[in-house]
Amino acid sequence: MSATNAEPKEFYPLVTNILKLQYCSGFFDLTEIVMFDWFVVKAKAFKYKQFYYSRRRISEEIRVKEDRLTTIIARFHDLSFIGIEIKGMPRQHYFTVDLAKVIELIPQIFQFTENSKLSPEYSKLLAYFSKLLAESSTQKKYNKEAYKEGIQGQLREEENMVGDGSPTGDFPFSDGEELNTPKDFCALVIDRANQATERKRLEAQQKAERKAQKEAELVEQAKQRKVDSLIRLLNNTYASRVNMHKEGKTKGERVKSITKLSFLKRNKDALYELAKEYGDEEIENSFIAYIDEFLKEDIEVRKLIPYFLARKPETRDFDTFHTYLNKFIAEYSYEKS
Repeated sequence: MSATNAEPKEFYPLVTNILKLQYCSGFFDLTEIVMFDWFVVKAKAFKYKQFYYSRRRISEEIRVKEDRLTTIIARFHDLSFIGIEIKGMPRQHYFTVDLAKVIELIPQIFQFTENSKLSPEYSKLLAYFSKLLAESSTQKKYNKEAYKEGIQGQLREEENMVGDGSPTGDFPFSDGEELNTPKDFCALVIDRANQATERKRLEAQQKAERKAQKEAELVEQAKQRKVDSLIRLLNNTYASRVNMHKEGKTKGERVKSITKLSFLKRNKDALYELAKEYGDEEIENSFIAYIDEFLKEDIEVRKLIPYFLARKPETRDFDTFHTYLNKFIAEYSYEKS
């Protein structure tokens, strides 16, 4: 076929939706996407009036099992973009589609922005839905001036007079918003969509902050457990060494009493930093050599724990700890059993 006789490229909204637009997977899954598009097509086919379709027939058309269909239809009804009326004998389900509600949900259904810019496909989609809404409004004999003035009560009265079971939902924009042209309509939806994008960004930021706070709390809890464990170890070691040194004393000699060791916050922080580099056994062995010298009165220390955990200002090394760890390695030995 020659270029001159070639038919103009047509816009097929549903094909564009599936192939070129990104749905929000967190809002609709694949079967819900297919079902959503099916309802939009049927609404147009039935001229936005109430229509009957058996679930068996829907299942055959879109290849979704009937039990899954029941779940999807219930969710769509909860979202208020389809209405369901059960009537007739036998009892049958009749559907209506509220396009105004569909448009309100568009920012949640589609991921339509990329780098804060509207994709061409989404612009087409907005124009398509605005056209559908205009057709729907004409079909239901909505008053154009009522749209401009936002007289929603009047709209409800007109809707209630329509005998086709059409939904009576409010138009999803405020009274002062003008909808003279599809361009105006698209601008409003884009504005709403940008607001939704910003809201999602803030929600993601808040979620990240909550996660970071939770992780920080878990780290702090782990730190507290580790420090508490080491404090118990050092207190038990101190008590056992005091008892051991008492055994070598004669009556009348002064002996140390067993007291609970005092740890300030900075001591706990230093102990935790030490535990990052050395194991419990190394800390215990260094403390044994340190306490033994203290109990034998070979050294005079006013504050046991601060001195043991003292660090050199220049290097931040645990000088006392290293001294007594080396002493333990060099001087403490045991017979091999």
